[in-house]
Amino acid sequence: MKLGLGIDAGGTYTDAVLVDLKQREVLGQGKALTTKGDYALGVERALHQLQLDNPEMINMVAVSTTLATNAIVENKGGRVGLLLLGYDQGVKSLLPAEVQNCVLIQGQHSIRGEELVPLDVEHLKKAIRELAPHVDVFAVSSYLAPRNNNHELIAREILEQQGIPYVCSYQLTSELNSLERANTVFYNARLIPLIVQLIHSVERVLAKRGITAPLNIVKSDGCLMGRELAM
Repeated sequence: MKLGLGIDAGGTYTDAVLVDLKQREVLGQGKALTTKGDYALGVERALHQLQLDNPEMINMVAVSTTLATNAIVENKGGRVGLLLLGYDQGVKSLLPAEVQNCVLIQGQHSIRGEELVPLDVEHLKKAIRELAPHVDVFAVSSYLAPRNNNHELIAREILEQQGIPYVCSYQLTSELNSLERANTVFYNARLIPLIVQLIHSVERVLAKRGITAPLNIVKSDGCLMGRELAM
């Protein structure tokens, strides 16, 4: 028998279901309140209602969640340091009110991707040092990254060296609209602490129960992605 374990962490309830993958039969289900202070508690309580006598028979684990959507709607999430490379000052008046920590760094490319103004690396490093104690994650967007993402790659390397969580706009979208990319990278970064916390919580519960099956995350289109990609 090959078993699949499904976990859905919602804004109110956390559901769990055990499925016989070969027979396509639901073998058990559990429901518990989502515990936002420590997601592991809600996951543990939902799994406790399932018969998991043979954890070695579980071949896959799939986790879905509406926590990301809920966080955006409820104006919640991690503290983000937004680094805008090559943007002009006017962009600040167009950003969402949630953006509290934003620094503009000089550096510019042409629409053809040619570097017109080198990235001000020293200013970038200074901004990262000053923001780091006050944020959970950094979001980086270069004005014309879809044409040339080199400035974002430089910022990424600096953040990697510092061991600070980050996301760059080129990793998310090729949209030329610089304001849309700034918003996209900001909101994605804001969700990182929440999703990382959820994944770690699920992993702790699975380890406690001796479940070693690969952990997958359900994407918004219903497909699965591996734990490493999600992180």
